[in-house]
Amino acid sequence: MDPPAVVIDAGTYEVRAGLAGDDAPRYRAPNCTARPKQQLQVLVADEIYTIKNHAQLEFSRPLERGVLVHAGAQRDVFERCFSKVQCTPRDSRIVVTECAVNPPSARKACDEILFEDFGFLGRMRLPSAVCAAAKSKEILEDRERHLATQHGGKPAEKRLPYNHDCVLICDMGHSASTATPVLSGGAHDYAVRRSDVGGQLVTGYLRDLISYRQMEVFDETATIDKLKRDLCYVAQDFDSELAKCDGTTKEHGTASDVYAEFVLPDYHTIDAGYARLDTRHPAYNPEERRRRTRPDTSPQFLRVESERFCGPELHFSPQDIGLKQCGLTELVADSILKCPHAMRPNLSAQVMLVGGGARCPGLRERLQRELRPLMLEPYDVEVVAPREPELT
Repeated sequence: MDPPAVVIDAGTYEVRAGLAGDDAPRYRAPNCTARPKQQLQVLVADEIYTIKNHAQLEFSRPLERGVLVHAGAQRDVFERCFSKVQCTPRDSRIVVTECAVNPPSARKACDEILFEDFGFLGRMRLPSAVCAAAKSKEILEDRERHLATQHGGKPAEKRLPYNHDCVLICDMGHSASTATPVLSGGAHDYAVRRSDVGGQLVTGYLRDLISYRQMEVFDETATIDKLKRDLCYVAQDFDSELAKCDGTTKEHGTASDVYAEFVLPDYHTIDAGYARLDTRHPAYNPEERRRRTRPDTSPQFLRVESERFCGPELHFSPQDIGLKQCGLTELVADSILKCPHAMRPNLSAQVMLVGGGARCPGLRERLQRELRPLMLEPYDVEVVAPREPELT
């Protein structure tokens, strides 16, 4: 009996590995290699966690916007994955994912790694959007069953019967955001739309804002990335949220609902930064009068107010930093409208958010509200975000 096929989902930020038939990945790690400054030692994938301060590392990522650009680093990461899932490449077959509209040169480089370096018996290549669409069918069907049992167990009013094999996958990736229409297990390449705004750009913009306003953190990308994940959100009305902010440079005074603080790690008593004074925290008491902490208080911390939503706003307004590209709403709408008329009602009613960036609070609601007016016909518009979008 042949051993089960190895499954590798290599994203720009993270790589996931397992065996065919598994319910969840057996191995998850950053898809990168790193080298401590002024050293020759190379850390691969999860080995970077042995270094507490990631500012001391120089990273090399094998993928850029989902396209393979550093074959040597990808080979090292794959070797680490195969050892962790305990497979023998020369006796196995492999399933690998790729981005939509992957160039032939990148496919050839990947095949050279799999066949020449590891000697796999066979390879199956699938677009990552197609894999997400297969999982989204289960999510959409569960959601329909939930809607049908609302109102005290009585069946709710039924919507139009949509085809769950026809969905639009919006991948909020590390270095790009991609909208891919999928029908019956096939991606429609002619309607794929991609934006250069991803989690990496948002983190970099947030890092620049904090560096110019408060403290120089240009080397603390990992710390700012955690701040983004813990505190940032998408504003439903950017102007009204901005009006709530009374300035991040005030020394004293009552803090607004937007104001929060992020305690920085010192790598002695605090290994990882954490948020405090966050109104979204379960322990937050709305009756309590919140005041700004004095800047000379220990441990060292960052004040964040408008930065919490100015960073994620780049997804909808990349023109704010001079990037001549459309926002996420226009990206999704253009992808839908490039498809045949028969597909559009299904696609607009079944937009699935995947990728690590889809975890940002408020993203789904903002996209659904702004997408509705851009449809040429009165289609139903529904944006769905699973509980673990990075694993979908």
